[in-house]
Amino acid sequence: ANIFFGSLPSGTYEDSERYLKKALSFDPDMIVAVFHLSKTYKAMGRTNEELALLKQIKSMRVRNFRDIYAKEKANKRLSQI
Repeated sequence: ANIFFGSLPSGTYEDSERYLKKALSFDPDMIVAVFHLSKTYKAMGRTNEELALLKQIKSMRVRNFRDIYAKEKANKRLSQI
């Protein structure tokens, strides 16, 4: 365990999906949450859902520097599929 920050919390991909969907219920335009949900679907082998979210990100409006980074990563992943 890291003495400064502790260890990662336990959780599942299903937990990740639930929490990200909850965040998106409050702010559906949060590119970072959509991107992390797409990564969760990738890890779960749910490629069609991952692809749909990556395509959705392309048309979303950037609101902050985190969005820029997430859009770049999403476009890179799209080019790999």
